[in-house]
Amino acid sequence: MNNFEIISIVIASLALFLTIGGLYYAGNQIRLTREQLTNAIKLIELTKEIHQGNHDWNRRIAAQDAIVAFRNQNKTKELRDALGGIDINDAIPLKTIIKKFGTNSELKGYIHSVLNTFEGYSRGILQGIYDEEVIKKGLKGTMIRYFNCFRPYIIHIRETRNPLLYNEFEGMINRWKTEETKVDSRSQIGNS
Repeated sequence: MNNFEIISIVIASLALFLTIGGLYYAGNQIRLTREQLTNAIKLIELTKEIHQGNHDWNRRIAAQDAIVAFRNQNKTKELRDALGGIDINDAIPLKTIIKKFGTNSELKGYIHSVLNTFEGYSRGILQGIYDEEVIKKGLKGTMIRYFNCFRPYIIHIRETRNPLLYNEFEGMINRWKTEETKVDSRSQIGNS
């Protein structure tokens, strides 16, 4: 064997050794990259869970703040005073409301303020801004009572102005009423 053949074998061996080393290094880098990507995906999922938890918490806080703001604005007291002792637990006839508008110019503003507030809460619930359970526990009775009380007026202004006015408010009230009357039934399979 001459020097050329020996040098060729040494160079080929070095090239093979470097190629195997490079492949090992590349494989190791791919494995590390895969681990990093897996960890990054886990971190993204964890961040998503944390963000969802924060969002839920913020919706609850926003709902509670909205309830406090509603109670502090005290439009319901002004509205009851403007109605002059009319029972708000039953529907007020449209003629009575319109007659009261003649004697109290602020009444219409009070009614619209309360109804707009409840429409905003209903829209906020539907859009995921407010937590429904917090609003429901804090204002369900009040919202249902005022909707029932002013239903004739709501129908009147829908006919004269906008057929979709207070639609989300009505939908929320109807859903809550349906939930109240829903009867839980057991499964018929196996009579369990």
